[in-house]
Amino acid sequence: MVLVCRAIIAAILLLPFLYGESFSQKREPLSLVEIETLLKNFVSPKRVMTLMEEVGVDSEITDEAREKLIKAGADEEFISDLNRIALEWKRKRLEEEQRRAEEEIRTAPMAVVPAGAFWMGSADGRENEMPRRRVYLDTFNIDRYEVTNSEYEKFMKATGHGTPEFWSDLSLNELQQPVVGVTWHDAEAYCKWAKKRLPTEAEWEKAARGTDGRKYPWGNDEPDSSKANYYFWWLFFTRTAHVGSYPNGASPYGVHDMAGNVWEWVADWYDESYYQRAPERNPKGPNSGQYRVFRGGAWLIYPWDLRSSYRYAENPMYRHHYLGFRCAG
Repeated sequence: MVLVCRAIIAAILLLPFLYGESFSQKREPLSLVEIETLLKNFVSPKRVMTLMEEVGVDSEITDEAREKLIKAGADEEFISDLNRIALEWKRKRLEEEQRRAEEEIRTAPMAVVPAGAFWMGSADGRENEMPRRRVYLDTFNIDRYEVTNSEYEKFMKATGHGTPEFWSDLSLNELQQPVVGVTWHDAEAYCKWAKKRLPTEAEWEKAARGTDGRKYPWGNDEPDSSKANYYFWWLFFTRTAHVGSYPNGASPYGVHDMAGNVWEWVADWYDESYYQRAPERNPKGPNSGQYRVFRGGAWLIYPWDLRSSYRYAENPMYRHHYLGFRCAG
């Protein structure tokens, strides 16, 4: 505190020499530029920030900080100017943190899925997966990994968006576990913030199974514990795994966890008979509906539901501890 007091008192004592009149007699408050210039004449910007933090000045002057400043010799005008600097610097820091977070999310690993046709649906699955048909998609990108708690936390800090359900659950909130407990609207908001979007149902399925009509992302072999995180009858306690924990189960495009771990929201409204009339090029789902689609199975789901063609849907406001998402672009 001694150094802090000396720095502030030095600034006050030198004001008359800089401005040609005593600090207490100055009628107009110093501008932000003036006060920043003044303080930078004595100490580095980093030291100014440290000084302000040491006296408790971050977002506004608290009563405790005000008392410390007054004891150090500052008057109300100086405190007011310092307060404006603190608010401005905090705004700039928050903007920079948001910019860095957005840049990090935008540059996170994405897989490129080239234009072309693939086999969508199933000839021997559930009725809503039929008919099996060829669908053409333009080139698109998709996240290699499900959105994690770490990434979602950056989104919340940058935007003030609310916390998901289960956010405090110790079995689900490790930084590299996929975020769960999000609604379709939460997922859409995150992807928009990240300058991306939710994948369409067709994009998700192509990214999962490639062009050869395979049953699972890794091929036609049935799931096992080396390829996916799903329900194992001999385990009494299971949970989400860190994203990318099952590289043997990656899709032909290097996209991870497309089978198991968490179900993933996609963009489309759900219609169980949509495949019967869907366009053959870049289908985007029905124009409206009651439910939104999610894909991929989850950590507490049986192997049958891990098939790349398996479709499920719920109300867009639905949340659960097995439901997350990834983005496309």
